[in-house]
Amino acid sequence: SRAYKDLSLQLEQTGRFMRNLGMGMAFTLTLPIIELGRATLGTASQFEFSMAKLQNFTQLSTAEVAKLKNEFLKLSTEVGQTPDELAKGMYFVGSAGFKGAEGADALRAVAEGATVGLGDMESVARTATSVVNAYGHANMTVAQSVGIMIAATREGHFTVDQLGQSLGRVLSVASKMGVPFAQVMAGISV
Repeated sequence: SRAYKDLSLQLEQTGRFMRNLGMGMAFTLTLPIIELGRATLGTASQFEFSMAKLQNFTQLSTAEVAKLKNEFLKLSTEVGQTPDELAKGMYFVGSAGFKGAEGADALRAVAEGATVGLGDMESVARTATSVVNAYGHANMTVAQSVGIMIAATREGHFTVDQLGQSLGRVLSVASKMGVPFAQVMAGISV
């Protein structure tokens, strides 16, 4: 029975090895997967909260909100922003009075501006819509204001966050005096 004891010892060692391997895999593989799932659920619930906030603000029907969710999911892959960020951005775009197709175009422009580093969705949305509201919807689009801001911030090495406060004071005066927004931004970026 020496062979039996040797076999028993080898099986016991193999069992310990397999148990340690299993525990190691649990910590290095299973826990990260669980954390990833938890993070995904958190992101999904944030998106749902942002959509509920948007629905309450806009008084959209459940069907309209469902359609918007799908549009945000699709747009997020095109512009590099999360669906939650898009929902938050739409809240600010809608708050500034942009609805329907104009709102959708504004949201895309804001998202593209945020993606290239102009600022976060809220800052870009607030600033770009303020520009359009100051100059008039018939005279400028959000996409045009974002394009001008991108060019100016590239030249002036600042962000929309840094620009926001001073621009607010200048916009109403400049628009009333007929100074084009591109010239205002050129003057700031020097």
